[in-house]
Amino acid sequence: MKVNKNITFDYQLYEIVTGNMLNSVLDDEGNIIMRLFQCKDYIQDLYWAEYFKKDIIKYGLRYDGVNLNNLLNKGTIKLLVTSKDGIDYKPVIDNIIRALNLVESRFDIEKSTYEVSETDDKDVVIFFNEGWFKMPYMISLFMLLVKTTKDFTGDTIESLIEYFTKNDTKLLGNNYSQQIMFFNKHNILQQLIIDLEFPEDNWENYKTVDDCHDDCGLMAFFSRRIDKEETLQSIDI
Repeated sequence: MKVNKNITFDYQLYEIVTGNMLNSVLDDEGNIIMRLFQCKDYIQDLYWAEYFKKDIIKYGLRYDGVNLNNLLNKGTIKLLVTSKDGIDYKPVIDNIIRALNLVESRFDIEKSTYEVSETDDKDVVIFFNEGWFKMPYMISLFMLLVKTTKDFTGDTIESLIEYFTKNDTKLLGNNYSQQIMFFNKHNILQQLIIDLEFPEDNWENYKTVDDCHDDCGLMAFFSRRIDKEETLQSIDI
């Protein structure tokens, strides 16, 4: 599909550098709907804004969730994968899609596909199902997979878990390595992907976009949950 990523937005994002990959959601015409971003949590903000019909400002992002509809009830969402350094994602996109499809098969979510951009053949567009937004931390998991599985070459769900448990030091060059080490320590990916144990959460639990961006991601959600469990265990009944 044709992609227009050369759109000017009148804001700057305030985010931690997390590698070379840049993303944005595309509208039906292939235009990016926000500035290219690195922090995976911005996609949660976009969905939250449309879900609650809010005009939001968060860490630089401005988005009109009142009048725009690019994610909510769209069925299929289009995610651009590009880079700031002209990296060619064609050689690794099959690895990313394979990882996504393995998890989607477990979660009973329609499998993601991709197309190479007709505008810049180093870029790819991932088409993914809105089922990933069922609970806030699930879309955070989706983005984690997109950001970290370019080197995944396995073909089983067990090999995907092994990829994360044995490669956290390899990923130390970006912000997600710390998250992966936390997930490994507490067997969170095993719980979600293998055991299919999904702690209940919903978008209504996040009353503001600040709550959404800071608290509903995979790391934040499970950190709070584990802290609560450890606190309860420490109480001498």
